[in-house]
Amino acid sequence: MERYEIIVQVTWVEHVKVDDRGVHNIYKRMVSSGLAFGAKRWVATFDRQCERLASAMATSITAGDVGVITTAEGRKSMLKLTERMVISFCSRVSASTAHTWKTLSGSRADDVRVMTHKSIDDPGRPPGIVLNVATSFWLAVSPMKVFEFLRDENTRNEWDILSNGGVVQEMAHIARDTGNCVSLLRVTSTNSSQSNMLILQESCTDSTASRSRSLRV
Repeated sequence: MERYEIIVQVTWVEHVKVDDRGVHNIYKRMVSSGLAFGAKRWVATFDRQCERLASAMATSITAGDVGVITTAEGRKSMLKLTERMVISFCSRVSASTAHTWKTLSGSRADDVRVMTHKSIDDPGRPPGIVLNVATSFWLAVSPMKVFEFLRDENTRNEWDILSNGGVVQEMAHIARDTGNCVSLLRVTSTNSSQSNMLILQESCTDSTASRSRSLRV
């Protein structure tokens, strides 16, 4: 059977007008260069989404490593849950007229901002007040080293205070050729009075940015 590669030509026309008056000084250069909202960023996002769909529809997965999810239904369910997690995260940190970021009073007040909103009838979340806290700072290391540090379960206790010093172990994962990965982590508490915790983590990187998101259960 002969195979034919399909090549699709895409013409991308963009016109973006951004109000950068409220942009943090760290990000002004990235916004003014077009990297934050330009076509390169959108194409990288589109490519990452195609990678996700290819991983969900793959029919032959070899269990080369321990913990690899090989069943199609298992991969689809896990990827769907991480997609909901990402959508929820983005909606929570996106400011609007109803939900705005406010500067936290105290020292270095310009560096820490908070936003609150009520969670009502939100699937998978108990009703109550959701608090978001954000800050920005430079690190004297390469972006890839920061990415590897944040997604490595062996170093999670060094920055994740909610792990409570427990033992973090990867239970299952969906890995892709680019190094991007969706992982299910288990935190075994060293305190007998505390219950164990599950963490769903998606880590991805591309030519424009790296990110790692987690959902605790």
